[in-house]
Amino acid sequence: MDIPTDFFVLSTLFFIGVSIIAAIRANKDRHRVNYVGVGLCLLGAIWSILIVYDQVSFAGFVWVSAMIISVIMLPELTRHQDEKMRTVDVESPLRLVDFFSNTQDGWLKLAYRHGAGVVTVLYVLQALVIGVVLFSVLHHIYGISFGFIYPFLTMSILLTTYRFYRQIKRVLSPELEAVNKL
Repeated sequence: MDIPTDFFVLSTLFFIGVSIIAAIRANKDRHRVNYVGVGLCLLGAIWSILIVYDQVSFAGFVWVSAMIISVIMLPELTRHQDEKMRTVDVESPLRLVDFFSNTQDGWLKLAYRHGAGVVTVLYVLQALVIGVVLFSVLHHIYGISFGFIYPFLTMSILLTTYRFYRQIKRVLSPELEAVNKL
């Protein structure tokens, strides 16, 4: 399966754009996790550039390095997200823009009102729709086989959903206990 180089050029532009946005947020928030996120986005851009120039072994090294850094930083990222999510006013009105925030405000407010299980199902459905649309576009433009896509999509959705559910339950537990005591 040959993926055209213009896909990786677009990938490079995407990673550069995301790293600029992440750098602006990191400068505002001043937390180490955000700076690591900028570095990981830049590693993604470097990875894409290396693939364009057929430097697969160096690209593999960059990819493995990014994965190792991500795994090492996961506990700190989880703590940072928990802190950010605890600052959300879950009783405030739900707005569409809340679903696109860094702290997942909308999902947290929805979970407070309807439970973590319902929100997790909606989260999975949203991820499936986004994933299927994205991979369908890749299939139609670049001819990428769906045989590769299904296992990748399934594993990524399952892992992020499990992490999402645990985090929502962990953050909402003290809030719900306080409401139930009233």
